[in-house]
Parts: sequence; structure tokens; C-alpha cells
Amino acid sequence: LDVTGAISAGSSATNGGVLIRQNYSSPHYLGVISSHYSNGNLIIGNGAQGKVGSSGYVSTYGNFSGGHSALEVKRDEFLFKIDASDSQTTVGSDVTLADRLKINRSGTYVFGNSTSARLQVDGDVKVMGSTDLNIQGSNRRLNFTSGTGTVRTTTSNNLILETNNLTALTLDTSQNASFEGSISMNQSSTQVDMTGNSSGNFTIDNNTGNIAFQANGSTVNSMTITSSEITLNEDVRVGSFGNNNHEFAFGQTIADKVYNYGAEFQTLNSSIQIVLGRNDGTNVNGTGGIGADQNNAFAVWNTTSTTQLFEVEHDGDIQVAGAGTFTGDLMPSADSTYNIGIGATRWANIYADNFYGIVDKLSVTANDTFTGTYSLLWHSGNTVYSSSFMTINGSNDTLSVPNIETSGDITIGGNLTVTGTNTIVNVEDLNVEQNEITLNYGTGDTSATADGAGIRIQDAAGSSTDAVISWDYSDGEFDFSHPINVPGVDYKVATFGTDNHHHYKVTGNSDHTLTLTCGSYYQAEIIITAHQTNGGANNNLYIRGIWSNNHESHHWDEMESIGGLTNSTIDITVSANTTSNSGKLLIEHDYVSGSFAQMVVRVKEYYGTAHEYTIS
Repeated sequence: LDVTGAISAGSSATNGGVLIRQNYSSPHYLGVISSHYSNGNLIIGNGAQGKVGSSGYVSTYGNFSGGHSALEVKRDEFLFKIDASDSQTTVGSDVTLADRLKINRSGTYVFGNSTSARLQVDGDVKVMGSTDLNIQGSNRRLNFTSGTGTVRTTTSNNLILETNNLTALTLDTSQNASFEGSISMNQSSTQVDMTGNSSGNFTIDNNTGNIAFQANGSTVNSMTITSSEITLNEDVRVGSFGNNNHEFAFGQTIADKVYNYGAEFQTLNSSIQIVLGRNDGTNVNGTGGIGADQNNAFAVWNTTSTTQLFEVEHDGDIQVAGAGTFTGDLMPSADSTYNIGIGATRWANIYADNFYGIVDKLSVTANDTFTGTYSLLWHSGNTVYSSSFMTINGSNDTLSVPNIETSGDITIGGNLTVTGTNTIVNVEDLNVEQNEITLNYGTGDTSATADGAGIRIQDAAGSSTDAVISWDYSDGEFDFSHPINVPGVDYKVATFGTDNHHHYKVTGNSDHTLTLTCGSYYQAEIIITAHQTNGGANNNLYIRGIWSNNHESHHWDEMESIGGLTNSTIDITVSANTTSNSGKLLIEHDYVSGSFAQMVVRVKEYYGTAHEYTIS
């Protein structure tokens, strides 16, 4: 083919489908140039082409198992797509191609593969210029496969350095660094600078192992730690200073008297104290002191008022001035031996969540506004008991008990919900105001459990024979365990075995019409009896026949007709019903005169869906 101009092939680009394809073994093609439906993207495929009429890709060969891939050129992006594995497909069947490479007009390369590395480069990777190397997404790693080192981030934006698959260093978003192992400094002299509000640093001498601290930007060591001693170059004083009788003090001196934020040993109130906190050089303003007093007791003081707040006496008694707070258990050293207070000196109030043991006096306060669930209490003698199964919930005002037994009446103002499996009502009369009782009730569709639902009367026909009315779900009918009688109505129906029996009755000195309609395929036996109560030769009538309907064929085959009526006639006709392919049987009683008693029509169905009726 020698063409000097343009070649147009295929249908509209936006319809999708083949432009040029290379025959392999008809109808199988390998190399195919096609377009993508709707967007008209150019597709160069191996075993795959753009789908015609809808988005997607279809296979172009099916005579062996292999892969399917495509290069797709969009207006702003270049894509390489491939299927997940080799497969033998049918020509024209759908194939799923996943993106493995995307290059857009911004020069962004996106590599995608759900089973292996996103990007693999067998040589060095260089990022030239001021461009960053960004690894986006949560929990991404930068692995060095020649060793076991990894640099990765976490979903909380921490930066983690791992070695040997173990975390070595974590840097969090507050610039805190956490080391999981030892820190080794191999230079002869290594210095760590800390620049906060005040300039300070400490130095570790790698040759001697000494540690030195410098403060406030000074090059003079404030404290030096060697293998045998600690040297402090700031004030550490021993002796009596100022008006506070300092015997030994640590801290910062002001005018050779004041120790701010220090610790002091001093003599106060004829006792030896350790004062913790701050003083102003005249009076102690610290948070408190501890020590031994003149009575050989261990005490804690308020060093401003010199009041003892807590004291352990030499005989073991403990005295507390003011409120005491305990964060743990307060335990006696022996069981049932020691008291809290005595008869003459009592506590005013004791607040607690639980009491165990004997309560001599219990004060009860009414409270109807509480929330939460609590156990009920009762007492027998001096013992108060807590129920493990009876609770009261103040949030929803409910009382929970496992069983209730009463000899009197119970009035329930709201609804009664019973969640157990059996509800037994032992009463002589059960009166229900609602005019409907629902059996097999539940939320949603309960038809799966409807079969067998009904009413059972115990010992209805004897000491061990119950009477049952139950629903037969598969046949869509009620089953009666005993015969039924429906007196005084014009219509009755009963089922015996698989036969349905229908009974229609009309009375009175007037015309009567019974209309029966059936489906396309139907057969029933009809018996008509009529009676008159005045004189005459024929006042009783008996007619029996077969009513059949087969699609558009309608039949009344009369088998017997005995007797007659005086001044009344009965006509029977069959025809098509108004519904297509159905039948109709019309029984008309034409009354002229006389005392007409009744006409009864009995229908015994042999086949087909139950008929319908009207009486006029």
C-alpha cells in the first residue's frame, strides 16, 4: 500500500474499537492499534484493544494463554497498562488492565504495582537541582537492600530510623528524639550544646570519661563528675546563715543569707528539720518541712506557721491536722482489731462508695435524681446486704429483678415487654381489650416461622387430646384437627384432604343469582338442592353436574336432575369470564310465587385455584 496522503481507518475515535491490527491466526490478533470509547484515547495493544460502545478493554486473541497489555496516549498523560497474570481468554471478552506507569504533562512519573516494588532502579538515583525526593502516603519506607537499614515515616508523622529491622531512633513532631540503644561518641572530645532560654552545655571527655556541666554561657564547669567524685563549683553551704539557723543548705545564695529554691537542714521549734522549698532570708516560705520533734515523733510541718500537719508518735499513733488525701489503700496491721474513732470521739461523716461488715447505725437519705446503676440494699439485724442481681438504674428509672412473685394485684402504667421464651398466664379469665391478636410477631419478614402458628386447646377432646387450629404455610391454608361447623350464614368453606368444599345458601321469596368464576384450568362437582314449603306435586329439587373450564373451553355436564319446584325455575349456564382465559358458572333462581324455603349450592373442587363467588 503506497499512500502519499493521510489514511483514515475505523469508525469515529470516540466510538472505540480497532484502527489497524496485525493478523496472527484469524480471528486472533496480537498487535492492535485502537481507540478508547468516549474519550478517543489512542491505544497500542498486545492482545488487547479498546472496547466498542463502552469503556474498557477486550481480548484480541484466545488460542493460547498469555498476557494482555496496552500503551494508552491521553491528551495530558501517557499510560502503560497490563493484566495481573497470563490467561487464555475468548476473543472479544473483557480484560482488566491495571496502570503500571503514568507520565503526565508536569513530568510526574507514577509507578504502580500491587505485588512488588513501586520503583526499581538498578543503578544510582540522582535528584538534580533543588528538586525534592518525596515519598508520599502513610507508613512509607526508604529501604537500603544491601543492608538492613530503613528510613520510614508513620501515620503520626514520626520519622523512624531502623537497623536490623529494629527501631534505633524516633523523631516526633515536637522535635523530640528517642534512642532505643546506646549512644557512642568516638571523637576525643565530644560536646552537646543545649540552647534553651539559658545557654548551657555539657561535655563528655572521650579520653578520661569525665562529664562536665557549664551554665549560663560560662566556660567554667559548674559541676564535674569523674570516676571517683563529684565537684560542685556553685554554692553548697554548711553552717548557720542569717536568721534561719541553716545547718546545711543547697541552693543559690543572695547576700550570704537567702537560699532560693533549695533544701535545708535546720533547727526549728527544738526539732531537727529538712526544709524543702523557698525562704526569703527572714521567715521560711517553703511548702513544708520534715523532721523529728522533742517528743520523739516524726512530723511534717507547715514552715510558715510552724504548725505540725502530720505526726507519727513513738507509740505508733498517727495525728493529721486538716484534710488528708490518700492515693492508695489504708490498711490495719491486723484483722478486726483496730477502730476508726471511738464511742466518745466519733467522726462526723464518712463518705464512701461501699461498706463491708457490720453497720451499727445507718442514715438513709432520699434521692430521686441520681444517675447510673446501683445494687439494692437491705438489712437483717445489724447486717446490711447488697444484692448481686437486683439493681436500680437512675438514668432511665428502671428496676431490674430476675423474678417477681406477688399475691396481690400489679398495675403497669406503660407497656409490658416480655423477653423470655415462655409466658405462662394462670388465670381463669383472660380479657384483651385490643380487637386483634398477632401471632408470629417480629420485626421484618417472619414468614419463615409462620408455619404451624395457631391456637391450641388443651384436652379439648379428652384427657390427652388437644384441639388445634394451625396455619399451613406451604399450602396457604388453616388446618383444623377436628370438624368445624359454621351455623347461620350463607357461605361456608372446608377442606378435606386436598379437596375444597364450598357451601352457599339463599332463602326468601325472591329471585336469587349465584355467580361462580374460576381460572383457566378448573373442575368441580356442583350439587344444587332447592325446597318449597307449600302444597304441590314438586316442591323439592336435586341437580348434580360437573363444571369444567379449559382455557377457552367452558362446560356444564349435568349428571342428575330429580324433582322440581312450584312456580320457581332454576337455570344453569356457563360462559367465559370477563378475565381472559377464565370461566363463569351462572345459577339463576327465578321466583314467581309460593313459599320458597331455601336453595343450597355445594361445590366440591377437584382441580385448579379456588373459585370466587357473588350472590345477588
